[in-house]
Amino acid sequence: VSERSLISHAATVAGHLSYSPDDVILTPLPFSHIFGQVSVLLAGLSAGARIEAVPRPAPDLVFEAMERVAPTHLLAVPT
Repeated sequence: VSERSLISHAATVAGHLSYSPDDVILTPLPFSHIFGQVSVLLAGLSAGARIEAVPRPAPDLVFEAMERVAPTHLLAVPT
């Protein structure tokens, strides 16, 4: 995977999900995985959005974070 393809994919995701500097993106996804790395980290940063990472993909931690940060986007994998 080239740097150019990562940047292109991040821009596509940010545009498709309408990320903006006003957004708060919440995720339990690991940034070492392509979904978390591109769709959350790179796309969110490119749009200037705030990114809130949940340290472990545990439902109770995700729900607590949702109440605390009131995200505009939640990117996760269904369990």
